[in-house]
Amino acid sequence: MRRFICIPILLALWIPTLVSADSINLRGEWRNKKFRSLELIPPPSASIEGNMMFIYIENPLSNLLVTIKDSDNNIVYLDCITTYQSNKEILVDLRDLPEGDYTLSFTHEYGYLYGKFIL
Repeated sequence: MRRFICIPILLALWIPTLVSADSINLRGEWRNKKFRSLELIPPPSASIEGNMMFIYIENPLSNLLVTIKDSDNNIVYLDCITTYQSNKEILVDLRDLPEGDYTLSFTHEYGYLYGKFIL
């Protein structure tokens, strides 16, 4: 009887790892220059799952410029995001892009972050 209980539990723990998104490693500088270290605004983050990109913004943020460039430095996606919600997840559809190497960048008054990913 224990085997029948353990198997579904192990499967429930293992299956989500098969569909988890790949986080994009972002580099650069991100800080609130107006208030130094008194007010820490978390930087946005991003991940790729298949042909979809998820941009996660923890706190309300305005005028975040999101740019995706291909390996030839051509801009293939450009958007200026403003969110008044906390814990906002923005979905970017990348299905129309061919396979290859891309660079994601976030530009804001708090700084500049960039990271590379592969489709």
